[in-house]
Amino acid sequence: MATAPTTPLAGMHSARWLLLNAVHTALQTAPELTAYAPTLYRNPVAGTVKLDRGQLAVVLQWDQDRKARAVGMDEQRSFRLLVGSLANTAQADADADVLHEAVISVLRRLMSELNAIDGVREVTADETDIDPTLEGVPIEGALIVSTLTLQYRQRARHFRASA
Repeated sequence: MATAPTTPLAGMHSARWLLLNAVHTALQTAPELTAYAPTLYRNPVAGTVKLDRGQLAVVLQWDQDRKARAVGMDEQRSFRLLVGSLANTAQADADADVLHEAVISVLRRLMSELNAIDGVREVTADETDIDPTLEGVPIEGALIVSTLTLQYRQRARHFRASA
């Protein structure tokens, strides 16, 4: 029986992973979030997000990556990210809202960096929904979740049988 690798596998990453990683890194290092000191969860497993009283958190989870259309040798894709801001404080609704506005400001500023990722082009983002719940994330306090849809272009993936 094979054992799971203890270090990341070497190789090429998908555009989806590169976009998610850039967003995650930006949230980890954002000066706007330093004062709030939220715990950052990336693609959390159901039941792993737990906030003690007084804590704040940001949840980043990818939802889907879908081919929208072919464009010559490229494909236009639509990648949905869920970004949640959580607060378990005395004024949870207000704190989650302030945290979420800070998170969204980080993401707005990130667009030029996303467009500089090798192999990914024409990245645009749109906040398509805002919800008070996120599947698999039970909370005490308040939660605001934005669905961000990133449109991008990459080289088309063609699968053909070999001759």
